[in-house]
Amino acid sequence: IKSARLITGNITNDVKAVVSTQSTGIAAVAAGAPSIGIKSKTGVVLAAEKKTKSILYDDTTITKMEMITKHCGMTYSGMGPDFRLLVRKARKIAQQYYLQFDEEIPVS
Repeated sequence: IKSARLITGNITNDVKAVVSTQSTGIAAVAAGAPSIGIKSKTGVVLAAEKKTKSILYDDTTITKMEMITKHCGMTYSGMGPDFRLLVRKARKIAQQYYLQFDEEIPVS
């Protein structure tokens, strides 16, 4: 019975740790600035709000939108480091597609 209590206690602590981590992540995303994409028949409009965390940031160095290819872009709301990682991966995939098929990656 003591070992069952020990296992239950560990599981409870593990669940609390996971919930705490998820709550922290959700709070970080909620604190981010909104971004939106609007699709039409002839194109897409991307819009994002720049929200600086401190007056010490230089507004010109903060980018919320990045080009993946000439015809494909990306924006984010939430965590900047995650965005940079996804942009790097998307550019790599687009380049691999171009090298394999000799045409831009399709976006529709």
